[in-house]
Amino acid sequence: MFRKSIFAKHQFELAPGKTVQTPMTFLALAGGDADNVGNEAFRYLKRYVFLSPLPGAPWAAYCIWLTEKNSEEPLLQELQLAKRVGVDVFYHDATWYAGASVIPGTNDWSKGLGNYEENREKFPHGLKSLFDAVHASGMKTGIWVDPANVDAALVESGHIPSKWLATIDGKALGDLHPSLTPTRQLCLGDPDVVA
Repeated sequence: MFRKSIFAKHQFELAPGKTVQTPMTFLALAGGDADNVGNEAFRYLKRYVFLSPLPGAPWAAYCIWLTEKNSEEPLLQELQLAKRVGVDVFYHDATWYAGASVIPGTNDWSKGLGNYEENREKFPHGLKSLFDAVHASGMKTGIWVDPANVDAALVESGHIPSKWLATIDGKALGDLHPSLTPTRQLCLGDPDVVA
């Protein structure tokens, strides 16, 4: 694997207002597939080109979500990649909640939305187990929520009271999308909803 840099021996410390020219293109040579080449290019850029983060700088987040049963195993594999490339926060987007879609390849993130119990079909060992692995890898965790919207089926089943819905002229607000489960909006001005 080619790891030497013709620029590695040149370091520039700039005074305020000063500039330096840098190459417009970087070439990475690596054995293996496109992932190997991409990862090697990232390591090169991080080592020789990118500045060290300043204190309080924004974190780099790795955001992922899956619609399949037992998502733990692929997520733990993704966690290793995230660690290797220097991610700060391993962030789980939608579909971590009970009732979420478990049909591989679907984009139905609204199914089960509003249920704040973890999906044990996807996480047989629980979200805490996944987050413990993230923390052991030296990263922080993040999790997505959408407090204003819920799966309409949770309202119809009584899991979420219909009196919590946002309405206009008595009609509940929500969204109908051809590839998503219908949703309803909650009234965030209702103290019971907020509580």
